[in-house]
Amino acid sequence: MLFKYRSLTLPVLCLLMIMNTAQAASEKTSPNKTPPKTVKAVKAATQVFFESYTYPARIEFDTLAQVKTPVEGEVVELKTFLGQQTKRGQILAVIKNTDPLFQYKTARIVAPLDGVVTEILISDRSEVSKDQVIMKVARTDAFTITAEVPAIHLDYFKNYPQGALVLSNQNAKISIKMKGLAPQIDPATGTAQAKFMLSDKAQSKLITPGRLAQVTFKGPEQKGIVIPEIALNYKGKKTLVAVVENKIYSKKEITLGEKRDGQVLITSGLKEGELVVERASGYIPDGATVEIVE
Repeated sequence: MLFKYRSLTLPVLCLLMIMNTAQAASEKTSPNKTPPKTVKAVKAATQVFFESYTYPARIEFDTLAQVKTPVEGEVVELKTFLGQQTKRGQILAVIKNTDPLFQYKTARIVAPLDGVVTEILISDRSEVSKDQVIMKVARTDAFTITAEVPAIHLDYFKNYPQGALVLSNQNAKISIKMKGLAPQIDPATGTAQAKFMLSDKAQSKLITPGRLAQVTFKGPEQKGIVIPEIALNYKGKKTLVAVVENKIYSKKEITLGEKRDGQVLITSGLKEGELVVERASGYIPDGATVEIVE
C-alpha cells in the first residue's frame, strides 16, 4: 500500500511544479499595474499683463447743421434728397414768400457746409414759417464716438488714453483718441460720459453713424504669473489649478486677477515655473502618478 501512495504522489508533485512555472511566466509577461493617466501641462510664467477696458459705444456726426428758412412762405422747389452729398452754398430748396408786402419774392436755401443731407422735414408745396428747421446737413469727415465709462475707471481716462473702435461684425480696429470726459457721474448708472474721435480722419469712410460698436483700451500694466484660462477648476467658491511635481498630480487653490484673451493673471497661490495642467486624459485623484505629454 505504501508503494501505491508514493506512486500517486509523484505525478501530483510534477503537475504542481508545472502550474507554478506557468504562473511565474504569466506574471512576467502580463502587466500588473494600470498605465498612468496622461496630462498636458504648461509652465507658469511671469508676464506683463494689460487689463482691457471695453465699453459699448455709439457713433454720431461730429457736426450736424440745422437748415432754417429765413422767410414765411411756400416750398416751390425741393432741390435735394435724403442722403445727397452737398457742397457749401449748394441750393437745397426755394421758398416763395406769400406776403404781398414782399412782392412774393423767393428765397434760396443753401447748404451751410460740405456734407450729406441727413433729414428733410419739408416737401414740395408745403408751407413753412420763418426760422423753421426744414432739413439737416452733417459733415461726413468727422464723427464723435460716445461711451459711458464706469466710475472706477475714471482715473485712468483722465490721462486721455488712445484706444480702438471695434465695429460690429468686423475684426478691424480703428484707432481713436479721447476728446473729452464729463466732470460728473450719473448717479443712476454710476458712469461718466466720455467722447472720442478718430485718430485718422481718412478712416471716417469705414464707419456709419448709428452703427453698433465698442471702444476698447489697454489698461494699466501689471506683472505676474499668467496661465491659460482653460486650466482653471472650480469647487464651490474656490478656484483651483492642477499641478504636477515629480510626476505626482495635485490641486491647489489660487486667487485670480484680470482675464484677457484666454489668459488669466494669478495673484497668489502659484509660483513661477510650476507645471500647470491644461488637459487630462480623464479623472485623476490627488496623489496619482501621471505622465506629461506634448
